[in-house]
Amino acid sequence: MKKYHFIIPLLIFLSACAGNSSNLDSTLSADELKENIVSTQFSIDPTKDTTIFGESGTRIFIGSNSFQFSDGTPVKETVSIQLEEYYTKGDIALADLSTTSGGELLESGGMLYITAESNSKKVEIAKGNDLIVHFPIKSYKKDDMQLFYAGEQSTEESVMDWKLDKSGNVLQETLTLGDYGWQYPDSEDSTEYDFQPKDFGDKDVYYWNPIDFYVKSFDWTDRAISEITTTENKTKLFNPKNPHTFDDWNTFGIECAMEISKEGLIKNVKINTPISDSTKAEVKRFLYNLPQLEPGRNMHGEIINRKGYMLITEGRPVEKYEKRESYMKSFDAKYAAFEDEPITNMDKAEAEYYIFNVGQLGWINCDRFQYLAEENKTNLFVDFKTNEDVEFKMIFSEINSVLPASLKDGKYYFPNVAKGEWVTIFGMKNTNGNIQTFFRKQLISEKEVRDIVFEETTLSELKEELKKL
Repeated sequence: MKKYHFIIPLLIFLSACAGNSSNLDSTLSADELKENIVSTQFSIDPTKDTTIFGESGTRIFIGSNSFQFSDGTPVKETVSIQLEEYYTKGDIALADLSTTSGGELLESGGMLYITAESNSKKVEIAKGNDLIVHFPIKSYKKDDMQLFYAGEQSTEESVMDWKLDKSGNVLQETLTLGDYGWQYPDSEDSTEYDFQPKDFGDKDVYYWNPIDFYVKSFDWTDRAISEITTTENKTKLFNPKNPHTFDDWNTFGIECAMEISKEGLIKNVKINTPISDSTKAEVKRFLYNLPQLEPGRNMHGEIINRKGYMLITEGRPVEKYEKRESYMKSFDAKYAAFEDEPITNMDKAEAEYYIFNVGQLGWINCDRFQYLAEENKTNLFVDFKTNEDVEFKMIFSEINSVLPASLKDGKYYFPNVAKGEWVTIFGMKNTNGNIQTFFRKQLISEKEVRDIVFEETTLSELKEELKKL
């Protein structure tokens, strides 16, 4: 079947044409659709951290030196990026796209097509790097969204099957900063100390305390994680001779004591909780490699040596992007022109976006599987003789999914769809360059879709029908 790539930022095109009644009321042509592909283009310095925003809300963090040419040479000159966004059922229905993977239906949280070049040569994501792509959550958050790339038979203009990414977005075990404390400078001075990095700005950018980011992002060995999370840090009531400091730290984890010099450097680390020498050495290596901290001060504002304590304990598994300092610091920038409110911390980012590490350019998709029990599946046929100038798609009412028709015995059909669901059957016919369309709300049953009549379509009519999807 001949395919027509009806790129859907068409809706933007339709809006732009709203003031031109002659265009809106004229018969829709294939040339009009194909010639009005809308995408967003960016020019960036590849040697710097950059965040770009698409017109539909996509947010992409591009770390410095993330691109290379096909021969592995790093890209140092300006990179031009082109971004196409497909978020609505209307977007997907008019493009040559599907929401299926290996025969299973997907519910989409958004599809993107990303290309990049420098000096007119295509570039790719450098080995060991990735982009951090944010798909805006359009309704309520669904926890089982995953990243997909285009299947092997896909082209620059068509994706009929998606392949699940099994490598770039694996949760990683971590530790966390369970608590921290300090000793007062003297009996008459209750000045606090909070372990803030010296070059740190907005306190909300990382976690509840910036040190928690460094605990999470450190490359702990499996052995250290296992030992720290299973060791009980038993303490007694505080007394000056007891090496443990806080009786409410009776939990699994380890207590670390240290001095903070006038330069903000950690000195004289001591692990108060009994652990193996190898894990103790690993914890010390972590602490001694923390960034320079703001030095401690007394009640008079004088810089002094301080003494502090940290409790390191079990943390929740995190995505790889949560371990990148440059990405976390990108929240410092206030992108008021693109977001209703600036994103200031990881919790807010994860509440408003589906976030993925993306290791290749081209087609990417944020989806979740819609597994159906075999007894609930059926095939819905369309009673229309196959024609290379005609295509049909099933648009689901309750989920963001679009299924292109397959061909069987000279008919169009939709395989393995759920009985009893309401859908819209959308057809498009190209007659000598003029587009005719067919829309019908249909309950999936054993019956065929009959009495197909294509009608001449204007821009305004198509716009109204797409709003109903």
